[in-house]
Amino acid sequence: RCAEDMVQQLNDGKSFSEVVSRHPKIFNAMFRGLVKVAEESGKLPETLKQLADYLEKADRLQRRIKAMAAYPMFIGVFFIVVCMIMTLFILPQFTDIFGGLGAELPFFTRAVFSANNFFVDNFLAIFLGVVVLIAALVFYGRTPGGSYRKDKLKLAMPYAGGCLKKYILARFCRSLAIMVHSGVPISTALEICAESTGNQLITKNVMGVRELIMTGNRIAASLDKTGIFPGLIIRMVGVGEDSGQLPEVLDNVSDLYEDQVEVSIMTSMALFEPLIICVFGAFILVIVLAIYMPIFMVSTSVR
Repeated sequence: RCAEDMVQQLNDGKSFSEVVSRHPKIFNAMFRGLVKVAEESGKLPETLKQLADYLEKADRLQRRIKAMAAYPMFIGVFFIVVCMIMTLFILPQFTDIFGGLGAELPFFTRAVFSANNFFVDNFLAIFLGVVVLIAALVFYGRTPGGSYRKDKLKLAMPYAGGCLKKYILARFCRSLAIMVHSGVPISTALEICAESTGNQLITKNVMGVRELIMTGNRIAASLDKTGIFPGLIIRMVGVGEDSGQLPEVLDNVSDLYEDQVEVSIMTSMALFEPLIICVFGAFILVIVLAIYMPIFMVSTSVR
């Protein structure tokens, strides 16, 4: 339907940039800005090819991340399902069995059964409390202040925050490289790229860089003053400014960060799998000990 509308608008004599601007949900600000500049400069085919390459690389990286995370996520979901079955259905049966014997249970067994009984008796309240808490956090995260704090917290997370920051910076460098190469003024390019980062903290800092550049500062010096951009980007941008090859340098930085993100995710997923198995094994061990300790005591007393 979108394609049909675009064809109709083009047949009506409107420019391609005007047609694209009618569909902001499909074509983001960077795409619309580049198409407009490309039409004015006569470089539309070249610009569209660069955009296609950019979108293919971004999609390829996302698919790799999803593929690497699929198996560990399956293990995690399976672990949660098994824990819920054990907690809600299996342990209560043993609680009734041991309660009918009237024997003194070991402290460890009593502690496990008491914790399980509390969870089962208050399951609905706990479930509703978790749902309400998540809903409150989601609604708060959609407010301007909450969204900013949420994005700031994401980047502050240990390990995961570093990976996310590299991923955002890789996308930022790639977008900026395409726009500068296409002849978009650096101030306009930074404004558009700031919106495409998807993180309000970085967006705010990119806009700060834009203001510094507009007052006559160099790009590298402006990036350095924000305090959020890594030294690698600052040094490489400085080299690109001096050599007149800023787009090429930004592309190289983006490639480097994308490789680092992929390696980091592969490492974390490889560590996540045995960690989940260890946690799952510990949970099963606690339940087995809680069930078998009374049996061992009964068998010992019979002897």
